[in-house]
Formats: sequence, structure tokens, C-alpha cells
Amino acid sequence: MEGPHLLPVGLSGRVERALSDNGACISCVSQDLVVGLGLCPFKVSPCRLNFAGGGFFLSVHAVMVSLRVGPMAFRWRLRVVDRLSTSIILGRDLLSAGGVVIDYAVSPTSIQFR
Repeated sequence: MEGPHLLPVGLSGRVERALSDNGACISCVSQDLVVGLGLCPFKVSPCRLNFAGGGFFLSVHAVMVSLRVGPMAFRWRLRVVDRLSTSIILGRDLLSAGGVVIDYAVSPTSIQFR
């Protein structure tokens, strides 16, 4: 663990820091990272992403990527967002599919995979 809810995530041969955000409905990736890795985004239905600070972004692209999170490796669709404060946000869609458990009784950074 690198900090509160920051996880090292393997993506396209690199390790990026990803925010584990159980308040986010969907997982997303920054446009800068998509361009930097040479990934090919595709058009999807527009989606308005609301952020806790009150701001929002409209996402109209997504990418399919191979992710490695802890002991799990899988392909996942990430929504592309123009500006993010972190490279990747792992939302509830990915966290629940991966069986991730955040045990606040142990520590706010105690993350387990089932």
C-alpha cells in the first residue's frame, strides 16, 4: 500500500498508482495516461461523472485494459476522463467484481482480495 487507498496497479507493462474509491460507481483513467501509454480509446455513450468536490466531467470514451491489482489480473473497461487528480480510479464496479474488501476496523488502508 502506498498511502490511504492508493494501490499499485499494473497497466500495459507499467505500475501506476490507483485510487481505490468505493464512492465511485465506475472506474476511470486519465486522458493523459491513455495518451502516454498509446492506448486506443473508443466511443461510448456519454456519461456525466460527478465528483465529491462538486465538479463533474463528461466522459465519451473508454479503453479496454489488462489490469493487475494485488493477486488479480483481468481485463476491464475504464472510462476516459480529461482531468483527474490521480491516474486511475478503481470504482465500485471493479472493486466488487474483484471481491475487494476494505476493512476499516483493521485499518482504513487494509485491503484484501477474495
